[in-house]
Amino acid sequence: MDLGNGFSGLGCAVAEYLNDEYHNKSTLFIPVLPPQISEEVEPIQDVIKTINILMTFSHLGEHASMVVPIGTDSLAWRSPGPPRTFPHLNYNVSSYVQYMLC
Repeated sequence: MDLGNGFSGLGCAVAEYLNDEYHNKSTLFIPVLPPQISEEVEPIQDVIKTINILMTFSHLGEHASMVVPIGTDSLAWRSPGPPRTFPHLNYNVSSYVQYMLC
């Protein structure tokens, strides 16, 4: 689930639906805090983004069994840092597609 844009609302609606339909099952949500692309963000946009993130966490807290937030910035909150690197992660899309088709 992406926390930085409108898809967080869709993710919260999915969490609520899953909780209503499968209330006896556990749900795990992994919201991702996207990196800030530009440091030239207007203060009102920063406030709106922060409020959106807080509302998403509040909603997920009500409807999810477990929430594990992940940040893609090295600092992840309010002051942008360089993007995280994962040197030991070998991500190859074609291998995952082949695995899923088997």
